[in-house]
Amino acid sequence: MAVEVSDLPLLPGKAYQVYLCHYGRAEFSRLSLRLAGYEEAVYHQGTDIRTETAQFASFEAVPLNHPRGDPPFPWRADPEEPLELLCEINLPADIMHSFQGLNNTIRWKILVEGDSPQWPTFCRSFPVVVYPHDER
Repeated sequence: MAVEVSDLPLLPGKAYQVYLCHYGRAEFSRLSLRLAGYEEAVYHQGTDIRTETAQFASFEAVPLNHPRGDPPFPWRADPEEPLELLCEINLPADIMHSFQGLNNTIRWKILVEGDSPQWPTFCRSFPVVVYPHDER
């Protein structure tokens, strides 16, 4: 599975097209794409170092095409005809940017989640960077 974004880095208040392509043989009964933000905090508890991760934001991608017509599911891919999906993600103007501190981190990922009769429910993640809002 491959994901391509129309422009990088991501900027607040902009819209981006995301292209998803699955090569090989597969059938999907559900497939979704979203941008998710995670905060990681590292702290000491006694002599242990702990890391907590929590999702704080999620933005669903809107499909711009439905592969192989309506209804959209099941979607199939085979070696001669890969599954291709084009989506759009809109970032709000006040979105938190990526950040790496000593004890705190803000990470963004594009998540592809789905169900297939061939596999258990899956989630593939693709890290991306969100830049701070440009004040100019």
